[in-house]
Amino acid sequence: MIRENANPSSAIGKCRSAVDQIDDEIVALLNERFEISRELATIKQELDVPIMDHERELSILERVSTMSLKSPDRANIVTVFRQILQESRTVQLHAQQCRKIRNPADDQTCRRIDKVEQ
Repeated sequence: MIRENANPSSAIGKCRSAVDQIDDEIVALLNERFEISRELATIKQELDVPIMDHERELSILERVSTMSLKSPDRANIVTVFRQILQESRTVQLHAQQCRKIRNPADDQTCRRIDKVEQ
């Protein structure tokens, strides 16, 4: 535990620092996941496969739920993953729409559009 042998005021700083590090890792992993989602969007578009795959999403949620079986935050973790899946679908949809409008070889155009929309 972070709080071991620490007074409350220094413990809060240590906890916040640990949370910040975890947040940095989460952001890096989400960026990686969304980049893969863009790749998937292209593949799905080429194969004429829908973005939404209920069976795949259910499988992911079941896996996450099983992985967090002993966690008191299991429901929260599953909720967060539901949101991640929803955002991944949004990224895929946006990527497919962007590719329909722009030259598919010009990924930089799509990224510029993404930055403007933020």
